Amino acid sequence: MHFVIEEKLPAKGELVEFKPGLFGIQPPNNFGIFVKSSKRKKGVIVTLFTLRGMQELKQGNVYKSTFGRSVQLKNGQLPPEKEMRQRLKQWINEIAKERGESGSSTAGQLTEKNLWQLLVKKGKEQFTLEEIAKIWYKKEELSKNQLRKIKEVLNQVSSPQRGHFVLLDSRKQLWKILTLEEKKSINREIGDLGRIRAKMFHYVEEETEDGDTRTVRKPLPWDEIPFTDEEKVLLRKLQEMMDHFVEYDTWPQMGLGETLVTEIEDFSLYKFITYLAEDWIDEGRTTIADSFVKFLIRTGFWGENTALLKISRRAINLAADFEWETPEDIEEYAQRFKEPKETPEVFKGRLDLQDLEAYTIDPPTAKDFDDAVTVIEKENEFILWVHIADVAHYVEKHSRLDMHARKRATSVYLPTAVLPMLPSRLSDDLCSLREQVPRLAMSVEIHFDKKGRKIEGSEKVHNTVILVNRNLSYDYVNEAIEKEEEPFTTYYKLAKLIDEHRRSLHLETPEVKLQLGKKMTIAIKESSPSTRMIETFMVSANEAIGEIFHRAKVPAIYRDHPLPEKESTVKFNGQMKVVGLPLEIGFPENLFEEEEEEEEEEEEENFFEKLKQQKGKGPITFSFGGGASLGDVLKGSLEEEEEDEEVDLGTPLAKGLAQLTKDKQEAILRPFMEVLDKIGEISEEDLQRLSYLLVLRVFPQAFYSAANIGHFGLGSIRYVHFTSPIRRYPDIIAHRICKQLIREGRNDGNWKDETEEPEFVYSAEEIENLAEHSTEQSVLASKIEQKIVSAGYSFIAKNESLQNRLGIVSSIFSGGVNVLLPNGIEARIPLRRFTDRPTFVDDFESMCFVGSRSKFDMNTEITPDNYKELLKTSSDDKEEPIEIIVELGDKIAVAFTQFNHVEGEITAAPLKIIRRGQVIRDFEIEEENP
Repeated sequence: MHFVIEEKLPAKGELVEFKPGLFGIQPPNNFGIFVKSSKRKKGVIVTLFTLRGMQELKQGNVYKSTFGRSVQLKNGQLPPEKEMRQRLKQWINEIAKERGESGSSTAGQLTEKNLWQLLVKKGKEQFTLEEIAKIWYKKEELSKNQLRKIKEVLNQVSSPQRGHFVLLDSRKQLWKILTLEEKKSINREIGDLGRIRAKMFHYVEEETEDGDTRTVRKPLPWDEIPFTDEEKVLLRKLQEMMDHFVEYDTWPQMGLGETLVTEIEDFSLYKFITYLAEDWIDEGRTTIADSFVKFLIRTGFWGENTALLKISRRAINLAADFEWETPEDIEEYAQRFKEPKETPEVFKGRLDLQDLEAYTIDPPTAKDFDDAVTVIEKENEFILWVHIADVAHYVEKHSRLDMHARKRATSVYLPTAVLPMLPSRLSDDLCSLREQVPRLAMSVEIHFDKKGRKIEGSEKVHNTVILVNRNLSYDYVNEAIEKEEEPFTTYYKLAKLIDEHRRSLHLETPEVKLQLGKKMTIAIKESSPSTRMIETFMVSANEAIGEIFHRAKVPAIYRDHPLPEKESTVKFNGQMKVVGLPLEIGFPENLFEEEEEEEEEEEEENFFEKLKQQKGKGPITFSFGGGASLGDVLKGSLEEEEEDEEVDLGTPLAKGLAQLTKDKQEAILRPFMEVLDKIGEISEEDLQRLSYLLVLRVFPQAFYSAANIGHFGLGSIRYVHFTSPIRRYPDIIAHRICKQLIREGRNDGNWKDETEEPEFVYSAEEIENLAEHSTEQSVLASKIEQKIVSAGYSFIAKNESLQNRLGIVSSIFSGGVNVLLPNGIEARIPLRRFTDRPTFVDDFESMCFVGSRSKFDMNTEITPDNYKELLKTSSDDKEEPIEIIVELGDKIAVAFTQFNHVEGEITAAPLKIIRRGQVIRDFEIEEENP
């Protein structure tokens, strides 16, 4: 029946049979999953995973079997032991049934199955624990130990999903058992599922490398499987369960045979569905949800657009503070607001700008319009008006709408849907600046001289009512600018003049978007005169609000972008040497030297003096992220009289442009501006894109804070998010603060009567808490958006032709390299695909070496500047020399090998490496069919 292996060993994860009696394991349980083999003095030793865990045995005790069963590997690794044990049990039962064998007998043993078989004969469905024990032990008097044993057995199956029992009342210990009809129904369905599985696969003989043949299980094409109508109904149930799992990451309340039971005896419905999908897909292990996505697409239950929608909903369902739908009560609450013209009292006290010519300029597909602009040219100046929908008028602090908006803190923009921060009555209607409809707004007024320089102190903010002339598209305005049509020639002229004096770091990278239709596509959109113009006006408005808040000395929420670290620029410079581009960022020395010396001299005196004096309108706090602060702790030990307190404007988390002199601001900005200008001149598109990407990695992440440090990327000293209150909660906060300043008569930030006392809408502590939450939500939303776009890319890549698979190495890390393709898709190549020898990456993550890092001094930093000398040193060794196998900027032709649609991950294998126009390596690899 069996013959002994002589040369060829099983593949990793394959099911094999071993000699009965070993490790105390008798038939039919003498099966194991092959793990590895090793040569020892006694011969080849094989490691198997058995029902008694990992076991070692001689090669001669392993039988070559033709079961065609093997577990799916993930990145070459076996699944967890718990999962292997469940799979092994399933296979043993299947093979035992095929052979007509029975498992080990449990007759007479105290098991929940034997309990049920005894109880079901009694003709009733509910029993107390004591009744069950009396029936089992056939005694009226029971010991505590006997009751405990019965309870232990039943507690293992107390949920409605497991076993033959359900706990109805824990206090009374009342249990319900399955009826005979329910058990028969469950057994029928288990049998039907087994027959469905059997139909989905066939076994073929395959020739091995050594000339042997082996039986391999292969999935059948879906349309070739002869399912009956009854089987199709059952398959629909399985598909619906998979659908639910993908969307919610939990199983639905569906079980076997019209019951809730999903696990009984040795059968688990959840494991059955999981293994069925994995085995039939036959693409290697990723995740359960991803296997279900592939199964549902390939069986025609979903199209790819539906799959992406479900993956989107899953991502939102797993994010605590986001929801796919706006709750009905919030939508209903927003319906109470009427059109402004129906309630003219809301115009009272507002600056009426309805006669001012204003336009919204947005993408052609825009459905809501939250900003409009007006430019007035006078003899000696320009006046820029930026009008923003007055969301704060409707979303009052601490209202239900406010609590809802604050929780989300941002809208989420997915290819499949837009999840608005606010209910549609506001975002799509009352706060949408539709043409020829009176709308409440907050308008920023800024004056510029004829050369586009902002007139200092001219910034003002107003509560207004506006009437937009027209809702225009970028395309329309671009054409008007090209034709030199007014008023857009004047608008564009002002924007260009403003930009001449701006210090922002412009990265002219195209916007890559995933578009859904009958087929998913990638659209690349370049910036245009109108998009740049609107961006300039919005940045000007946000800076103006920052200036007003600064003059008013009011606690507010700033958008901070710290200075890059010198180490990041050194890394960039080294990476550019590897890529072969003459680009370098010269980081200025001693940026904060003078300030630090002054701080050291005054630190102790000023710190304790401020704590003692407590001047201003709030305590000086050094927040640790909780309710307490260092100031609060020390304050308790100070016994000075309370005096007027200083306003707490937050503690800076880092140093930025706002802490530098103008000369030093220029010194840190100039090197970045120069390198970006040079990148803009690179003619080779993929190298230009890589260079922009590497510069972006130098920048720290922007965040919200009560303390202003400036915005490095925009070259702004003070920057506040003000222009998008429909989609960002920090903008609503800014609007509320502006309204308070307007009420106090200082809409430019200055007091008219300095004897008056200010009122603060928020304390610095409140702002800091809101800033932290808003930062977390914006980062999470960005990650979700990118994840869903990547998931869409994975569908496109699966159907992509070879012509778009030559990409550039965009990053190198310890586990592999990322290759960026021309259409924006990124694939990961594991390092094991390049070599089976050890590898290591240099400290600048710019080169991957094959060989042992231990040949070098482990304390020596390996960089593009010193690696050649280190290679010379290592070449004296008699072992294989250390060599570079891949670098940043290499071109690699790839073959896609695996897709994880749920995570948006694409794995690939290298076909060819090209370095500076020369093919340096070809790989003998056949492209795998994903």
